[in-house]
Amino acid sequence: MGKDARGLTWFWSNNCFVPDEGWGNQSSRKTVEAAANARNLTNPVVTLGIGIALTALVVFWSIGVRDATAAGVKILDRCDPATFNAGGTVLCDPTFDGGVTLEEFSELLTPSAFGHPAWRFNAPYLEIDPKEKVRVTNRGGEGHTFTEVSAPEGESPFGGGRIEALNTALELTPLEICQDATKAPLIPPGDSVQIKGLSEGTHYFQCCIHPWMHAIIDVESEDKEHKHH
Repeated sequence: MGKDARGLTWFWSNNCFVPDEGWGNQSSRKTVEAAANARNLTNPVVTLGIGIALTALVVFWSIGVRDATAAGVKILDRCDPATFNAGGTVLCDPTFDGGVTLEEFSELLTPSAFGHPAWRFNAPYLEIDPKEKVRVTNRGGEGHTFTEVSAPEGESPFGGGRIEALNTALELTPLEICQDATKAPLIPPGDSVQIKGLSEGTHYFQCCIHPWMHAIIDVESEDKEHKHH
C-alpha cells in the first residue's frame, strides 16, 4: 500500500485500486506496495489478503499484474469469441485466443467480486519522469479505453463506465467523462495510444467499458529528476 500525492492510501484489490478510506467493497484483497516506493516494483512485495471467495482466481489471473520496468501499459483481457459473440454482436475479436467464457465473465459481475481479474491494466501502477511518454497497447480481444479520471480531494476518482448493464451489476455511478466517446475513445484490439504531457503528480486512469480496470501513473517532480543527475 502507499500514499498518493493527495495523501490517500491505495490498495490493489481485485484488479482495481481502492483507497483505504473505505471506497469499494471487494471481498478479496490483493495489496501491492505501489505508491510507497515505485522504484522497488521490479522486485515488489505482494501480500495476499485471504478473501472468502475468488482468492485463488484473482492470484491465477493476476500473475504479472505489475511491471514497473515495462515501456508502457498493456490492456489485457481473455474473452472467448465463441461465447462473447454468440448473441450476434461482435464483442470479442473472432481470431482472439481467449479462455474465459461469457458465463464465467458474468459470474464475477457483482459488487463483491468486482469484475473478472483477467480484464486488467498491466502495469496498474507506473512512476515516470517528467515529459516521459507512456505507450498503452490493447493486447486483449475486446475494445477498451484508457481514460484519465479525476475527483475532488478526498473522493475516489473511479466510477462507472458507459455500459449500463455493467454499472448496474457492479452498483457503480457512471462517470460523465465516460459517456463522451470523444473524451474516452475506444482502443480496438491491437491498437495503441501514447500518453504524454502529464503534469507533475498523480494521475488516475480507468477503462470506461470495464470500469474495474484501473491504473495510476505518478509523475515525479522536475526537482527530483535533477537530483538523479
